[in-house]
Amino acid sequence: MPAAGPVTRTRALPMLLLACLGCGADDGALPGREAARTAPAVARQRAPQLEAGSEPRDTLPLRRAFGDSLAFGWISGLWIAGENLLVSDPQTSPHLLLIDRRSGAIRKRFGRHGRGPREFQDPVWAVPVPGDPSQVWVYDFQNKRLALLRPDAPDDGVVEKELPLLAGLSLSSPVWTGDRIVSNGLFPDHTLTVLDRTGRIISSIIADPPYSAREVPHGVGRMLLNRSFLAVHPGLERLALSYQYRSRVDFFTAAGEMYASTTGPRPVTPRYHVADGRHFWDPGSEMAYAGAAAGSRFVYALFCGCRLGQNGQSSLPARIHVFDWEGRFLEELALDRPVIQFTVSAGDSLLYASFQDPYPRVGEWALPARLRRSSRPEERPAGTWFQKPLSTAGSW
Repeated sequence: MPAAGPVTRTRALPMLLLACLGCGADDGALPGREAARTAPAVARQRAPQLEAGSEPRDTLPLRRAFGDSLAFGWISGLWIAGENLLVSDPQTSPHLLLIDRRSGAIRKRFGRHGRGPREFQDPVWAVPVPGDPSQVWVYDFQNKRLALLRPDAPDDGVVEKELPLLAGLSLSSPVWTGDRIVSNGLFPDHTLTVLDRTGRIISSIIADPPYSAREVPHGVGRMLLNRSFLAVHPGLERLALSYQYRSRVDFFTAAGEMYASTTGPRPVTPRYHVADGRHFWDPGSEMAYAGAAAGSRFVYALFCGCRLGQNGQSSLPARIHVFDWEGRFLEELALDRPVIQFTVSAGDSLLYASFQDPYPRVGEWALPARLRRSSRPEERPAGTWFQKPLSTAGSW
């Protein structure tokens, strides 16, 4: 396995982005254009800006790590499912692993490779069923379908239901919210797509994507620049999006209506050019967020702030920005090592993430006790949440 340290940008990102790198400018065939609706007015906030050299208040130490040199090939997804962790690994077969959170032992491997029924090619996203952590919805990007799994069941009964999503390859994180599905994806001009219970598109939600056609005329360029990561409230009550190339987090109801948007505390500048109708990243291009997760009270966005080097490599992220569900930025945390995929427990107490050591492993970190004690700003001691702010929060 490769040694820990810088990795190529494409290596560190999920497979859905690789499908579009090097695409041409024609985006006319992209899904989600049947109907569009614009989000209502939202509360917009700007987090206090942090100095470039400022350090987070806390650096969280690794408590324990799971896995050895034979356990994983490449971890592309990591989610909590009750007392277990569900891990997606496209370099092993079967692709899905169930890990006991208490012991760290791999309890089960399942998910035969293929395109047929009950088979998987690229499971990139999972959401436990509220009220029944023994059931998990898993999205297979390459097979374009959702599968309802019961990982603890015997192998022939793990997959309980499958639903093809008739929306091409652009969806990234579909979530059942009531009788419909809401998903972000690789969209150039809208933020979310809504599908009905049969997997067909109902509408697109235009919620002020970070980069518009006026700013970036190139369609595929907008699609890449507007890429987002979805965080889901454990009760599926709310959703949040963090953006890869804009330091911003948006907050939505379960129906997909945006109610808040917050500019993050560390701005970034993407650098790119278009040549011969193709989009290219330039050295020095900065990435904002590389992932998102949520507990019952807070949203966690994995901040990179890394720059693409001359050799096409960039470092991995090791900082977490914490927001409440009203869109207020609370603080920046640091992990004691760079990570790739991450998730948090519903009670905002534990964080799990994959990292290289030098082989892939899964680690566990304890979140600060103050996050578990209170989510109300007026209950927090004054002056303890921000590191050297350059400006105060306000509207923009």
